[in-house]
Amino acid sequence: MPGHIPHLLVSLHLLVLVAMAAVWDRIVPRPYMDEIFHVPQAQRYCQGDFWTWDPKLTTPPGLYIISNILLAIQRPLCSTYLLRLTNLVYPIVTLYLVTELLKEIHPRLTRQERFYSAAVIITFPILYFFNFMYYTDGGSAAFVLASWLAAKRGYHLLAALASAVALTFRQTNIIWALFILGTALLDLSSKDERRHFDPKAAFIRSPLQLVHALTGFVRMLLAKFSAALTMAMPYLGLLAGFAAFIKWNGGIVL
Repeated sequence: MPGHIPHLLVSLHLLVLVAMAAVWDRIVPRPYMDEIFHVPQAQRYCQGDFWTWDPKLTTPPGLYIISNILLAIQRPLCSTYLLRLTNLVYPIVTLYLVTELLKEIHPRLTRQERFYSAAVIITFPILYFFNFMYYTDGGSAAFVLASWLAAKRGYHLLAALASAVALTFRQTNIIWALFILGTALLDLSSKDERRHFDPKAAFIRSPLQLVHALTGFVRMLLAKFSAALTMAMPYLGLLAGFAAFIKWNGGIVL
């Protein structure tokens, strides 16, 4: 983790997460809400049973696979508490990812501003609550952010791979993969070109402006077709794989 992130605050945050997880486990020691499906499935994986699948589960097994990797030393002992603890990795990783993303998106921010902005984002209550449950939210968000950061830095194969992992947490992350592809294509243009087809939403006054923006974007892609196609290939492979999955599965839900 880069030295400019205050290590003391990160350590304090980790201590708070562990303490809150312990309190949560004391109050709610048994699987709660959708954990009644996730925990038993993860425990089957811990015991080496990778073939029994609960038909009530609607998301792929990414959550369980990564938990098993993190708990490799503990296998086959994967208690509800230990499984919940594996999810505490994600808010720490997400803090780093958001801090680095802000460097790419808002380069004028100081290091301290990026860190504190990231801290505000990762403590968003709706997301932060699920850090203490064995849910897919934390891992899903972390891998989507990892994909976007890789794309912003030009590592498009890595971005597509991170999006593929995100899809093993939630199939609906295909929307974020499309968003990341779109932003990567936008980044092919110069700042001067972008003024003509990437207006701020606040400045859009009519549908005609949207049409003008879209046609300008398409013209830019056609002018840079070879570069755009080369850059998009990893994402197109991901989309093709996802389309094949939907056809094989008969729908997006398992």
